[in-house]
Amino acid sequence: MLGAEITKNPHSFDRQNVAGRLLISALSFTYKTEEPKAQEDVLALYYAAGIMTDDISSYTTCYGIHFYEGDREHEAYRFFIRKGEKYVLTLSNLSRLTRADSCRKKVFIIENQMVFSQVCEEMGGEEYPILCTSGQLRTASLFLIDLLLKSGCKLYYCGDIDPEGIEIADRVIERGSGQSFSWRMTAEDYYRSISNEMLTEKRLTRLDKITNAQLREIVQLLKTEKRAGYQEHLIDLMVEDIKAEK
Repeated sequence: MLGAEITKNPHSFDRQNVAGRLLISALSFTYKTEEPKAQEDVLALYYAAGIMTDDISSYTTCYGIHFYEGDREHEAYRFFIRKGEKYVLTLSNLSRLTRADSCRKKVFIIENQMVFSQVCEEMGGEEYPILCTSGQLRTASLFLIDLLLKSGCKLYYCGDIDPEGIEIADRVIERGSGQSFSWRMTAEDYYRSISNEMLTEKRLTRLDKITNAQLREIVQLLKTEKRAGYQEHLIDLMVEDIKAEK
């Protein structure tokens, strides 16, 4: 719509076009940040500038997290919590909310959708704050993480113990310095979840840029063992951790 309004061509600001690349450069300069390369980082930059892209395909899934419009709790999401059900929020939904919070001031973040669903089923309809990123962090997930951090919540992220999962953990921890922590991603958890899948050297090189102290031990183990660990094998322990926070 922006492209159509300014240039009469709705595709003028597509990233592969010169005008699209110039727009990203101009916004990066304006907001004093490095030019983003990942699609989700580009969308986050647009969002910061008030430019909405497709605001329904970026979504995040929640269980037991409260949302507010001004001082009033959003009734729709409160109803889901009372019913003990999961609910999906798009970036469009989130843009209308002013606050996200947890009654326990802790939120457990799970990477895998099926693991998230299984863990939620084990909650028995009781209110426990859980968030699913569905793999790589979408703009909606990043927006929600920022809302939770602003409310003073502590975040605990559990993902697959492979280069990609550790990269996501690193981003979550970095985003909430002092409030975000890795969860079920220790050496003990790795050996519980280890698979026979050998990691390629190309994937392992992604670990070279991980410097966070919380992840140092698991990074070294992955480089040594060269095998992935999967959080499906940790579901029982994850459920115990969450329920222990009641």
